[in-house]
Amino acid sequence: MGRRGQGQGFRRVPQPSRHCRRHAYIQGLPRPAAKPRWQKLAASGAWPQRLLWASTGTKDPGAPDVLYVEAPAAPDTINTMPEKTLLAFADHGKVKDVMRFDGGDAEAMLADFAREGINDETLAATLQHEGAAAFATSWSDLMERIGAKSELLTKAKRA
Repeated sequence: MGRRGQGQGFRRVPQPSRHCRRHAYIQGLPRPAAKPRWQKLAASGAWPQRLLWASTGTKDPGAPDVLYVEAPAAPDTINTMPEKTLLAFADHGKVKDVMRFDGGDAEAMLADFAREGINDETLAATLQHEGAAAFATSWSDLMERIGAKSELLTKAKRA
């Protein structure tokens, strides 16, 4: 597929449109805060489950370095990011348009995707698969490093 998403015409869609799937997802989230059952739980100290945007550093050198911090900004969400991205956002990032829970214009943007020949479901599945593979690789690397360090410490202790 080459660079992420290119096989689906990803680059042809205007930058703000690339995040409409997130808007559509936010629209589908349950909003329990207004329900009496949730209010009772919250009064007892319960915390709501939050949507997590994970590892939101920009991988594409042609994209803004704070793209995936600014774009998915929404209430009741958590955004994890590399330190480089955090420092860039602190320096020049701005949350311009917080995602709306009603989905905003997400459906119209998804229709734009389809008109451009982009299968957003295929693209989303591909990105999810690539992301999971990257996390699995990182996990394996971490486990190997911990094992190697443990072995060195064990040998040093015996000496």
